[in-house]
Amino acid sequence: MSAKKKVAVYNLIWTVLLFFIAFMCVFTVFSRIKTIWDKQASYNHLLVTEKKLKKERQSLETEVKNLDDDDYVVKYARDHYIFTEGDEKAVILPEKNHKK
Repeated sequence: MSAKKKVAVYNLIWTVLLFFIAFMCVFTVFSRIKTIWDKQASYNHLLVTEKKLKKERQSLETEVKNLDDDDYVVKYARDHYIFTEGDEKAVILPEKNHKK
């Protein structure tokens, strides 16, 4: 093999190798960028979930405070469980269907 052909083959090998390395670097960068985007989306979803849970917690804390109040408990029991006092009698009326 002549010296020019050897140099051409070595140059070709180096060029292919450098393109392969460059491709792998670009692929790695884009792969990491996609991972970062996925984690950012997950983080944003968790922030929304945290906000909802904080609202729910506040609502539950309010409910607990209300359940410490005897008047509230009696009113709640009367509304939801047909709780009566003294000589009261509970009469359950059937619900009217408004379908025609």
